Amino acid sequence: MVKQILSHNTPRWRVVFEITSTLVMVVLAGAVVWQGRARFYSAPPVAPLPPSLLPVPKEAIAIGEGNLRGARSAHVAIIEFADFACSACAKFATDVEPALLREYVDTGRVVFVFKNFPLQIHPEARAAARAAWCAAKQGKFWQVHDRFFEVQKQSSQIDLQAVARDVGLDMYPYTACLAGKEADQQVEIERNQGVALKVTATPTFFIGTVTPDGRVQVTGMLLGAQSLPRFKEILDRFLNR
Repeated sequence: MVKQILSHNTPRWRVVFEITSTLVMVVLAGAVVWQGRARFYSAPPVAPLPPSLLPVPKEAIAIGEGNLRGARSAHVAIIEFADFACSACAKFATDVEPALLREYVDTGRVVFVFKNFPLQIHPEARAAARAAWCAAKQGKFWQVHDRFFEVQKQSSQIDLQAVARDVGLDMYPYTACLAGKEADQQVEIERNQGVALKVTATPTFFIGTVTPDGRVQVTGMLLGAQSLPRFKEILDRFLNR
């Protein structure tokens, strides 16, 4: 092509113009081909899963005799592993959980189970978990649970004695329980269960169906203070089967 352009009878300006135009067309064609190849090789074959939906354990989780709300006869369960000093746990407990309880748990459709998982980055969390377990011995775990998270949203420090008095605990057995070893052992049992399930952050939620032997066959897992619509989306899918 270039030899055809370089003719003795062709004006010099036209020769320059045609050579330049040809080079520009070659460069543009190459860019289009390269861009198409880049899109082809970099495009994901399938849409990624939602970031909050994580792999779930194959083995069913035992509900145990722990702290639960709702009816044990419910066919769907949520198991939460949480830390009383965790700000995301407090956000869920105060902003999302009340509506979740009213719509699904208090109506008997879903059972909600709380498991202590104090994180090492929160030194005060284990003491709060022990205190909540001691309150459970007086039948007031959920009152202390709610109060702990209300206080935590207002201040980084939780006064265990003040909360106990606020919810009307009998202070003598409560104080004796805190000084004993049983509370710490029970908290460690729940934490070890979370470790076995590869829980690394709080809150972590395991959602699934309740088996006849009182365990939960997990099919969904949520991490973090998820919104109420996110929980509703998953729970309604279970309940409408």
